[in-house]
Parts: sequence; structure tokens; C-alpha cells
Amino acid sequence: MTPPASDAAAEIAGLNAEIEQLKGWTPDQSHVMKDVGYHFANLSFAGQQQNWPLATFYLTEMRSHLKWAVRIIPVRQTQPGEADLRLPSAFRHAAQIGQLRTEGLAKRAIARQLGIGRTSVRRILQATRGG
Repeated sequence: MTPPASDAAAEIAGLNAEIEQLKGWTPDQSHVMKDVGYHFANLSFAGQQQNWPLATFYLTEMRSHLKWAVRIIPVRQTQPGEADLRLPSAFRHAAQIGQLRTEGLAKRAIARQLGIGRTSVRRILQATRGG
């Protein structure tokens, strides 16, 4: 037996009201970006202390929250042209650079192993006081 049309309409209206209530509970992009800033600050401190596992954790958290921010507002109006939002190669490898340096590898060997420039390796190590 199918429910009467009025019951189905009332159920749909109730579900729509629930959806609108849930939309009000989801965080906006500013909340997510505030978390990104928090994770970036912690990443910086972890790098300064050469705590590479913690730096890797905060880098992963930061990337996750940036992806979340893009899911909240997937399209931005920008000036004509493309914007490459990927992290520079050296930053993607910052935790590995620090780990390889603590293992005693030379900057040239680290650069060769990761496929990035020796200058990038030097700059990352200087930024984290491991150079």
C-alpha cells in the first residue's frame, strides 16, 4: 500500500527542512582557512626544531584542509589565466629533505635523489635551520 500524496509531500518538506538545517551547521571556508593557518604555523615550528615526523603530520593536515576548502568553494573568479596552486617541489619534499640530511647525505645527493635543485635543498635546510 502506498502512502497518500499528502504524507509523501509532508515527508519531502520535512527532509528539505532538515537539509537546510544541516547546511547551516557546515563550516564555511574562512573556518577551514583558519585551520590551515594553524597547521602552517605548527609546520613551521616543527621544521625549525627539525621534528620531521611532526612536520610531515602538519603538512598532511594542511593539505587535507586546503582540499576541504576547495570542496567548499570549488570555483573562484580570478584574473584571466591559470593559477598553479600546487606547492613548489621543494616544499613537497621538505620532510624527506630533513630526514635525508640527518642521515648524513650531502645536499647534492639529496637533490639528485629527490629530483630537485640543490639550491632548493639548501634553502629548505636554511629555512629549517638544518643547513
